[in-house]
This record gives sequence, structure tokens and C-alpha cells, in this order.
Amino acid sequence: LAAGLFVSALCFAGSSVMLYKLMRLDMESAAALRAVKFFALCPAAFFFAAPMSESLFVLCTVSCLYLVRTGRIRTGGLLGAYAAFTRSPGLILVVPILFELVRSRAKAREYIALFMVPLGFAAYCMVNYSVSGDAFKFMEYQSIHWHQQLGWFFGTAAYQTENAVPALFWGLWLPNLLAQLLSLAVMILAAKRMRASYTAYFIAYFVVTMGATWLLSAPRYLAAMISLPAAMSALTENARTERVLVLLSALLFFAYFIFFLLRWQVW
Repeated sequence: LAAGLFVSALCFAGSSVMLYKLMRLDMESAAALRAVKFFALCPAAFFFAAPMSESLFVLCTVSCLYLVRTGRIRTGGLLGAYAAFTRSPGLILVVPILFELVRSRAKAREYIALFMVPLGFAAYCMVNYSVSGDAFKFMEYQSIHWHQQLGWFFGTAAYQTENAVPALFWGLWLPNLLAQLLSLAVMILAAKRMRASYTAYFIAYFVVTMGATWLLSAPRYLAAMISLPAAMSALTENARTERVLVLLSALLFFAYFIFFLLRWQVW
């Protein structure tokens, strides 16, 4: 457990550094630091210190995009493959990579990065096959134990509202609904100031991860969506707005962390 906590904390620190470097490609130092600040204060950021896959996934994701943006495309594709091996939503990295390749007028051979990302997911499927004899055994476990399958994201808020029973309301349904609605609001308001690849990445990621038929942890899933801190930074150029949103983020962070400590269906 101690080793897992140390590795997760190390990955989180590395993610923060790489996020700053990625943001600096498009904005001044102060704005890049704001993005890192909002990344560290998102409501589910405490999961980055847990022995789970989130911190490693974000480190691979942000490193992939930074390498692609700086012309090291094949190495970036390799990091994208690691992200897809760590968590299946890593497959969605093909979307921002494609946008960046088209924008930079990359040579045909550099599009190999798009095919490298799915190889990471294929490796994960091979692990499943070697252990259980079924490459997609993880999907069976998700369905049986967590009632999760791919669904339509626009129905998620509806069934969450319908099933907002008191025992699940504070730890599960309310945080999920707030995370979905607030993240959409932030991206809509910041869309015109955002790089197209980051907006496209958010849309694809949101559709897939928020479309689970039994959404367990929208705040945790969205904590790994690096377009959101970039959008928050873009919206807080005014110092007063920044102070308000930092305070709001901190309050939501501590409230959600307390729910977690109280074991209120926070996953």
C-alpha cells in the first residue's frame, strides 16, 4: 500500500509538471500555473494520491499530447499506447492526436501514432486473455459487479435524477450531476478560447465516460480530463474570477473528500 501511494503521488507530481509544460505551448506562465492549480483542486483530485490508475493515466495522457505537440510524434504515440493500456479511455487520445497531426500538416508516416494508441489497449486485452481465456473479460466483470456497459450519455442525467434515493444522493448522484453539468458549462464558456484538439478530446471523452449505464464516479473520471483545467485557466484571466473559482473548487474538493472519508458511496 505504501509503495502504491508513493508511486501515485510521484505520477501526480509528474503530471503537474507535464501539464504546465503543455499549457506553456499556448499560454503565458501565469495562465499555465492557473491550469495546474485547477488540476490539483478538482473535486476528485485526492484520487491521484490513491493506489489507483488515475495518476499514471493522466501522466501518460499529458505526456503523449506534449510530445505530439512538440514534434516527437512516434514517442507520443507510444505514451498514448501506455495510456490506453492503463485505462481503456486512453483510446480516445486518437482524437486530439488526429487533430494535431492535421493541423501541423504531418507527413503520412507520422500518422502511425494513431495506430500505436490502440496497441496499448490490445496489450491489455491480451493480459485478460492470458489470465481468463477471454480478451474482454473485464467488460463482463464491469457488467456483473458494477452494472456498467456503454450507453448514451444524454440518458445518464435522467436515470441519475430518477434514482436519486437518499442513501445514494450525497455521495453518488449529486456529485455526478454537478460534475457533468459544471464541466459542460466550463467547456461551453471556454470553447472559443480553447485549442480545437482539446475541445474535441473533451467531447469524445465526455460522451464515452459519461455514457456508462451505471455511472459510478463522474468527478473521478473527469479529474483525468486535462482539457478542463485548460478551460478553467482560460476563464480566469480576471483576478476576481480566479479567486471565486479557486474558492469554489477548494470547497467542492474538501466536501467530496469528507464524503469519501465518511464512506458515502464515493468511488
